[in-house]
Parts: sequence; C-alpha cells; structure tokens
Amino acid sequence: MRRASKRRVGLPTSPIASDEEAQPHTLVSAPPHVTRKCRKLYVAERTVIDTWHAFEAGARLGVESTVRWAGPAVQLGDPDQVVTTVLIPHQRVSAGGFEIPFPATRTMGLALGGAGLVNLAQIHTHPADWVGHSTWDDARAYSSREGALSIVLPEYGRRIVPVKEWGIHERCDGAWVQLSAAEAIQRIVVVPDTIDLRIPFELLHDSDVQDANGPESANGPRNPDTAAERR
Repeated sequence: MRRASKRRVGLPTSPIASDEEAQPHTLVSAPPHVTRKCRKLYVAERTVIDTWHAFEAGARLGVESTVRWAGPAVQLGDPDQVVTTVLIPHQRVSAGGFEIPFPATRTMGLALGGAGLVNLAQIHTHPADWVGHSTWDDARAYSSREGALSIVLPEYGRRIVPVKEWGIHERCDGAWVQLSAAEAIQRIVVVPDTIDLRIPFELLHDSDVQDANGPESANGPRNPDTAAERR
C-alpha cells in the first residue's frame, strides 16, 4: 500500500525519517514462552474525543502527530490503569514521521511530574490504514518498559475509529508486539465519561414537592439558619 509522501505537502524530508522509508515489521504474536500479564487501560470517551481533536491540525496538513495519555503516578506498575490526561508535546512533524526534540521531552517530563502524573501510553498517527510499527516507531517509542503501550491511529486521525481498528503495540519480553483485534479490546477499555439517566426529565408537581419538604416549601426554599432560630 502506497503511503503518503512528505513531498506532497512541501515539508522537509530531513532530519525526520519517514515510515515509507522504514521497513515495517510484520504482525507478530508473543513468543510461546512469554506469559503476557492481564493488563487493562481504562480511558473515558471524552479523552478519546480530546485526542482526536489534538490530531485535527496534523490531519489538515497531512502530517503525522503524537500525544501522550497520562495518569496518576500511583498507578505505575498496577495491572489496571486509568487515563486522566491528554498531553500534547511540542513536536516536529512530516507526512511520514514525527519526533519530539530533547528539550520538549524534558519539558513534558517536568509538566507530568509537577502534576503527579506519568506517561501511560503514546499515541501517534499514520497516513493510511496501516497501523503497524515501523523501525522508526520502534526506535522512538516513549518507553521500553514491560507493558508499555504504543498506539497507532490510521488516516492521520481524521476520524474516530473503533478500538479494534487501532494498532495497539505492547512491550513484551523486550520487543514490541502488535495485539490482535480481540486482544486490543481487552487491553484498552473505553468507558463513558458521563452517565446521564435523567433524560427525559420527569417533572414533579408542586404538590409533590410540598408534601416532601413540608408546608414551608410553599413559600420557597427553607433557610436552615432561620429554622434553627425559630426553634
């Protein structure tokens, strides 16, 4: 599949390498001797939407871009983690690659540390529907710790796609392993950010409110201080 060319949008080809210039890895499964821990990353729908908005500028330009998902530092090492924050770092981008300069990496670390947060996942976009890891992605992933997540979204993040269509890569036994669609929806759990059970409103009659609050409710809300003085 032909990938978008950087030259098409007039962006420099150097020093940022391109995914089209790197040889992509084939999809691999965890080696038989590796027992992958049962880990889950919970992320709210609103966070997914905020992530999509963060990619809009890059999608309009036709370039890759990246964000980080972060959560409270106390979660680090836990099998179940919750994303609370989308961090958008300063970055250099092209149609086929991205990089975060060292000063920006340091700034990002200071911002997270100051807020008591840690990186939980890296998310970046690819030009078309291929969501594998190139050798460029392998070399510049944010972490090499066991269980680290690198997520790739298709089409520069122009649209929100189901989790099963994300490229979810987990660090396992010293290598990046792309999870199957079935594994992906177990690893990343999207949860509602708001559960609203009141719609449509069921209106109370005035008599119902008065019966519940006592006779004084007919004259408006009761002031507890005034009531205490009367007693």
